Amino acid sequence: MASAPPISGRRRSIRQTSGQEFIGIREERSSYGCVVFGQWDRSATRDGCLKFIEIWGREIFGESTLRSLKDGTFNLNRYG
Repeated sequence: MASAPPISGRRRSIRQTSGQEFIGIREERSSYGCVVFGQWDRSATRDGCLKFIEIWGREIFGESTLRSLKDGTFNLNRYG
């Protein structure tokens, strides 16, 4: 899981679950999906997902990010 700086006073992180090609946001008291590859993409309609896109660009929810999360090569410094 890659951590992100606080946004609007809340800590957020991006995560990918094992066994499902899913990227979502986990906040202190809630979590929600942004993309389930091959099924749906709500990254353009959910506020938390939109904030990640605004800060780091659309590719944060792309397939290359999913692959790098799965194989352990996700470069957090790229987004720092």
